[in-house]
Amino acid sequence: MGNPHLAVGGRVRSEDMVALNKAGVTHVVDTRSEYCDDKDVLAQNSMDLLYLPTPDTYPLTVEQLMEGAAWANEQIGHGGRVLIHCEHGVGRSVLLTCATLIYGGMHASDALDLVKAKRWQAAPNQRQVARLREFESAFRARNNA
Repeated sequence: MGNPHLAVGGRVRSEDMVALNKAGVTHVVDTRSEYCDDKDVLAQNSMDLLYLPTPDTYPLTVEQLMEGAAWANEQIGHGGRVLIHCEHGVGRSVLLTCATLIYGGMHASDALDLVKAKRWQAAPNQRQVARLREFESAFRARNNA
């Protein structure tokens, strides 16, 4: 990514948590409504969880994007390493990763181009891209208020 402390991906199995921890991940955002990472297993591996449940193929709400982007940037600001994931790492996690980059100062189109360049699977659908633009407008309006 444009930030070495931010990663995006698909489902993480419980048995992968040790490897995630060894890779330096300190915080995980799970965007799936169909499952949720085991908070206890994450905690045993020194990782915190933010759960923003969203149905597959749907965009997170602007509120969820605001919460997730703020949380991720706060953790990164304190030296944390954040993994944002959904089931396949195609839409929901890509949307929140882009929102996190926007929150950190990028423009939506640049954030989306960067994520697509770093993750070939990244392919948010039209609703998700529209929500990203909606988030960018809301975020800019909030910061200019």
